Order: sequence, then C-alpha cells, then structure tokens
Amino acid sequence: MKVALTLALLSLTGAIIAVMVAVNLPKLYLNLYIGLLVTILGLIVLITRNKDYDFSWLRLLILGLLAAFNKGISGGGYGPIVTSGQIVTGIDARSAIGITSLVEGIVSIVSVIMYVLIGTGIDWSLSLSLTIGVAFSTPVAAFIVSKAGSRKIRLAIGITTLLLGLMTILKVFL
Repeated sequence: MKVALTLALLSLTGAIIAVMVAVNLPKLYLNLYIGLLVTILGLIVLITRNKDYDFSWLRLLILGLLAAFNKGISGGGYGPIVTSGQIVTGIDARSAIGITSLVEGIVSIVSVIMYVLIGTGIDWSLSLSLTIGVAFSTPVAAFIVSKAGSRKIRLAIGITTLLLGLMTILKVFL
C-alpha cells in the first residue's frame, strides 16, 4: 500500500506538470518520446528478467514522476512504464500489476480533470470506449495473473512492453 500511495502522489504531481507541457508540444515529439521510453523499459526488463532487484525508494520516486509525466503528456504508456519500472525497482511482477492498476485509475482521473480545467478538448466517446474495455478486461487479467508464475509474467511484461514501444515508434514514422 505504501508503494501504491507513493506512486499515486508522485503521479498526481507528474500528471499536472505534464498536462501543462503537453498543450505546447507537437504530437510527433510526444509519440516519439513515449515510444523510446517504453522500448527502453521493455529491453531493460527482458535483459534483466532473471535478476532479482533489492527494493529502492529512489528508483520508485523517479519511476513515479516519469510515468505520471508520461501519462499526463500523452494519456498513454503509463501501464507499461509503471509495471516494468516497478520490476526494476525490486517489486514482484504480480504486485507490480496490481499496484499499476490501482494507481493508473487515480492518475487518469486527475489528468482528465486538468485537461478540463485548462479547457482543451477531450474525445469523450473514446474515453467511454476505453473505460468499458478496462472494466471488462480487468477481471480476466486478474485471473491470468493469479494463475501464472512470476517469471513468466515478467517475461510477458518485457515482451509486451518492448513491442508496444516499437509499434509506437513505427507509427511516428508511418
């Protein structure tokens, strides 16, 4: 719970700063930044998949700010960054998934509120679609995580994170 609260507080700060920056940056730079960050984290998780880390509050603090900044700037990439980042900070893969789910909801709400307060447009139909998708996928994901081993989850997180990052970079140039 301490990790979730720490990430939530840092994420709120990062999200507020990011929204203020995002309204002034071209979308190309934002997407390239996200793609590179997610790709690098995916590679780190895969390269170190058999290594166990001692928990580090400093790495967690950096991760929280970076992930929230990323979420506030683009609305995306938070899950892969926080989940893979927690593994690098020494948190078990299963716990990382649960913590990410909890904190991402909080950060999403704050980011939407900030965009509304600043007066930028929000695609509410897309927001509704994403909310419905999350509501249906969460129980399935929880079941899968409860049945899979931690090493397998870690490998899956690394591969998925790497592929998401590479696809994001590819989309920038196509």
